[in-house]
Amino acid sequence: MKRILFIACCILFSSVFAQQGGNIESRVYETSLSGGLFSQKIEMFNGKAYCLSKNDLTNRYEFFKLNDSIATCFQNDLVVNDFQIVNDLAFFCGTKAGKGFVAYQKLSALRIGSPISYDTICNSYTIKKIEIYCNSNGEYVSVCIGEQTNGRQIILTTTDLFNSSYNLYQSGDTLEIFDDIVQDDTNFYVVGRYSDVRDKFTIHSINKTNFTSTPYGFTNGCGWKYIRPLKAEIADNKKLIIAGQGKDGDEFDWIGIASFVDLSTNLCHTHSYVGNLFLPANAPGFGEYVDIYDIAYDRAAKKLFIVNEIPYADSITITNEHNQPLADPISSIVEIDILTNNPIKVIASRIPDRNCKFSGISILKPSYAFCSVGIDSLNNNSFVFWHGYYLKQGGQCNKLYKVENHISVGRHEDGSALGLTGYGIFQYRSDKTQTKIFTNQLICY
Repeated sequence: MKRILFIACCILFSSVFAQQGGNIESRVYETSLSGGLFSQKIEMFNGKAYCLSKNDLTNRYEFFKLNDSIATCFQNDLVVNDFQIVNDLAFFCGTKAGKGFVAYQKLSALRIGSPISYDTICNSYTIKKIEIYCNSNGEYVSVCIGEQTNGRQIILTTTDLFNSSYNLYQSGDTLEIFDDIVQDDTNFYVVGRYSDVRDKFTIHSINKTNFTSTPYGFTNGCGWKYIRPLKAEIADNKKLIIAGQGKDGDEFDWIGIASFVDLSTNLCHTHSYVGNLFLPANAPGFGEYVDIYDIAYDRAAKKLFIVNEIPYADSITITNEHNQPLADPISSIVEIDILTNNPIKVIASRIPDRNCKFSGISILKPSYAFCSVGIDSLNNNSFVFWHGYYLKQGGQCNKLYKVENHISVGRHEDGSALGLTGYGIFQYRSDKTQTKIFTNQLICY
């Protein structure tokens, strides 16, 4: 009976069975929605998959409710960077007409294109990330990170998104870049790095009740320097996971870095892996590179999942600007058992006749499964949804490998120079969205 109910909830998926040995059981489907899509984020809410993407053909950002195959299209002057779902509301942030904005829309009205209400934030150029929770008084408490026109990074806080003004803060260090926000039961955490490329990351702990902040600084322990935005997840109260892409002096010598940080003890435990493990050992001209797009943490299984692209030995050979051979990077899911030295598993998405580039991931609980979203660049950039079971073997699509897990210990540093200083205010306006319906084409039978 349970199986019948599961299939009824997932009729858009094509089932995959049999073929043991080296594969992970998956269901993958794509939609006919196309036009230069760029998938950004996926979030599971009440058993439904919601996704944010951009359609370059129409120059509009689109918010999908995948289970019902409905897309809401934002007006074309909104650049949407992030979203979060709380209760029946979807909150968005980004850039409108050269200023940052925060917006919301009711999920119950998604299919009919209800008005979207938004705040324009005068002292910002863009809002990059938003994190919200609803307290016992029904107030939507929020922290956002953004950037001003001069490049200075800002943090915005408000005790109620609907009924109060925002407070704006800047870091005490002009080289600090804010990359992500997460929350536990008592605090928000803003995670950052440095613009001059260091092996260090920063954390600002912000109390949910009174917004007092405490800054922290850490080195990652492996010595590799962060070169792209960091991703963060909560492992438990005051315990974070921070992942990013690093490098040393070689442009094509990149590495994946994932650090477990306990702010109650200042422990920093780092896992790292290189991206050339599917290539011939020491092959000249092949770079050790990995692009990290998103992460998700399964608390029950204590596993971290990282969406990235890595070179693959069987993929098409391309060259860099020096005409050196490089392997075509493919999307994959890296699985790490936090705080162990177990080998790192890599699930390579080698779907026949598809070139699917995945960029967002979420955990499906309690089924010990993950879902990821992306595009298929070989098939009109159609939208792709991957539902995989990482504890089950079988299927035809996604091969499973084990790679070496490099472990190092990071160091806590004095973060007092990162203290926040304060700023400003703004108001609500409204505009309309449009709706779009798209159909599905099953793949990965």
